[in-house]
Amino acid sequence: KKQLSKAYDKPLDEIFAEFEMTPIASASISQVHKARLKNGDLVAVKIQRPELLNEVRADIDILYYLARLLEAIVEASGFTAPRSLVKEFEDSLLKELDFRREVATIKRFYENAIGREGVVIPQVYDDLCRDDVIVMEFIEGYSLREVDPQKDPELAHKLAAIAVDTTLAQVFADGLYHADPHPGNLLVMKDGRIGLLDFGAVGELTPPMRDTCLAFLMSIVLQDAEAMTRLIYRITTSNKRLEVRTLQNECAVILHRHLIHGGKLGEISVTHVLQDVSDLITAHQLKVPPEYALVIKAGLTIEGVMMALDPKMDIIERARPYLQQVMTERFSPKDLSTALAKNFFDSTGIVQDAYTSLAQVLMDVEHGQLHINISNPEVTKLRRSVDTLGLLISICLISAAFIVGAFINLQQYDLSVYGIPVISIIAVLVAAVLCGGSIMFLLLRDRVKKPSLAAIIKRFQKGSKKRELKK
Repeated sequence: KKQLSKAYDKPLDEIFAEFEMTPIASASISQVHKARLKNGDLVAVKIQRPELLNEVRADIDILYYLARLLEAIVEASGFTAPRSLVKEFEDSLLKELDFRREVATIKRFYENAIGREGVVIPQVYDDLCRDDVIVMEFIEGYSLREVDPQKDPELAHKLAAIAVDTTLAQVFADGLYHADPHPGNLLVMKDGRIGLLDFGAVGELTPPMRDTCLAFLMSIVLQDAEAMTRLIYRITTSNKRLEVRTLQNECAVILHRHLIHGGKLGEISVTHVLQDVSDLITAHQLKVPPEYALVIKAGLTIEGVMMALDPKMDIIERARPYLQQVMTERFSPKDLSTALAKNFFDSTGIVQDAYTSLAQVLMDVEHGQLHINISNPEVTKLRRSVDTLGLLISICLISAAFIVGAFINLQQYDLSVYGIPVISIIAVLVAAVLCGGSIMFLLLRDRVKKPSLAAIIKRFQKGSKKRELKK
């Protein structure tokens, strides 16, 4: 109550006719209250927890510290570096905490959903929204989890169709999709429509990204291992050379594995195909951009919803007409002429940039300002060897100084305890430790390596599979 009064700078009863103090929903970031405005509209008031941003930043600082520690003791082996993962998590979390951004996102979802049957997006009350408060239309309904396919299979089939169609439209047509469409965020309304809630976690795809997702789904539909391989190669990055032929053979094995009884598309589970492709990407130590990882997560979630409501529904066959429609629109004469004009202007710009760059190089040569940077792994290795040699020489000189000092101490000073020259012995021991450590470093530096994160993950996955088999 105090937080709302502070946000609006006026008493609560001047804005709301009714306000339920007990939240109807609560999470780690915010809580939602049911209220009624002075004009009689029923609204949901989403309030961010106070001082949450400072707590989140403190926790993220700890995660960065742990990530640096992990990078120091574990070899990433081609996977995304721990600090990069923390950075992605930080960006995602800060976006969820940005209520102004969420308000703008809800408005975009609302506009995109106009004219679409079966789905409802709450309307936002702009004048009542603040940095830590969102006021939106209250949607009456019950959770999708409460739908029993056994008792009402017709309703379950209808809701599954709405969920799948909505996700397809958001991904392929809008480029703005709900990234966490689990049953708790899907409310079933009295008229059989689905109300979409919680727009803190959303994903966006550019037109080229949408084309890539479309092509990947088409490669599953057409059982085209070669196309799937090209797409994986295009969207991923790797620190080492990728054997495309090997990757293509493994994609063919994945597609063949999921074909049952003569290749019926209805027998293929997109979830299982994507899971196998994810395992393949992990095995080849490829890095997937977060935009694609998020859309895969959303796809897996929505197929899980579909399977719970109507296991017999064929998501690929249901997507086929929509894919054909999108491809027809994408490759219409108007779009092709626009793309041709864009490519022409891009090519013109490339030629102009090449001319400018060439002129710059010639001027640099003429004035003696041309610098060429060459990267050679062997030179880097040689530099490391020289640095190591310098360190070892320094340690040896220090060890020699300790030994010489010990003998001088024995000859000139009588610093002993019970007849034992303690200082001299300590100096010799320090010298021995330094020399011994140097020798061990030389002998073991090429054998002792940081544990591989890839190997750790692989062992964990094998252990999980074994436990599943035992069950």
